[in-house]
Amino acid sequence: MKKSKFSLSILLFLLIGIGVQTLASCSSDDDKDEYKGNPFQGTWLSKEGYVAIFEDSTWYIPEYTNKHGIKGTYTYVNFSAQIIYTEITEDGIIWREITSVEASKFTRIATVSKNTLTWGTTSYTRQN
Repeated sequence: MKKSKFSLSILLFLLIGIGVQTLASCSSDDDKDEYKGNPFQGTWLSKEGYVAIFEDSTWYIPEYTNKHGIKGTYTYVNFSAQIIYTEITEDGIIWREITSVEASKFTRIATVSKNTLTWGTTSYTRQN
């Protein structure tokens, strides 16, 4: 009987330990950690009506300043992305390589905090 109580105590102790460990692994230490994976990926909408679409490593804005569309690539570390501009359109149909002078007019860093993408002076809200 004594050995049975001892085995039951060890089993109960192990079950409690596993339960505590499971609960601890489910908690969030930081609000920024709530989004796992690429925090930039998705569709974003600004209050001005600009739509920014971030895919795995590319992005595009179909219509931006002066009705120009822009495209590019990006790399990110945590919640900050380095933006590279590759193409521009003036009519939304014909895309051409962007010049360095044109690209220099645009901000090259974007950040994400929760459901907000900040890119230069424009803030976007995650749509999906």
